Amino acid sequence: MVASAPAPSITSVAPAATGELLALHDVAFVQAAYRVLLGREADDSGLAAFVAQVRQGDDKALVMARLALSEEGRQRRVKLAGLDELLRAHAPRSRAWPVRALHRFSRAFVRPANEPLERTLRVLDNRLYRIEVALDHQALELTRLRDTTAQVAITVDSIKLQHAGSPKVDAPSTSAAPTVLPRQVPPRLEQVMQGMRRAMTRRRTAP
Repeated sequence: MVASAPAPSITSVAPAATGELLALHDVAFVQAAYRVLLGREADDSGLAAFVAQVRQGDDKALVMARLALSEEGRQRRVKLAGLDELLRAHAPRSRAWPVRALHRFSRAFVRPANEPLERTLRVLDNRLYRIEVALDHQALELTRLRDTTAQVAITVDSIKLQHAGSPKVDAPSTSAAPTVLPRQVPPRLEQVMQGMRRAMTRRRTAP
């Protein structure tokens, strides 16, 4: 299983071009790539493997090429705007030998100087995305907590009003009916309210 920040909701509308697919991040990108390039949902092992590659800084275009050039991807041969150009850029075997030689030279002497920086930037970009998703999730949880606190506060106030409006009980007599004790706020409810107030205070003061 993939351990990650809460993933954003994914629309059912599939990307119509390579650029739209590459604009996605992390789990959402891999899931969409499976749907577009393979026509199915990602299996657990494949999802974990490709998400790990993205988080380690692999180029998302390269991840797309790996899926499209897999046996399953070649059988499907999906038509996606910009995909052919992407595959030509990441499939050296399909190039003429002078281009392959230049590509190998670039990988051996030119790319190593920039690759660590590019990989680091991709890792940071993906981490920032996951942080933004986590912050959005926390904001949603805080809103829900506030709504719940408001509901509990209304319930507590209602109980207190009922208690304040209860008639006073006279001294018992031998002929009187059994004494009815006034209703009180349940201690457990007061504890829940105090805990929720502390949680909201910690969230407000958290950096």
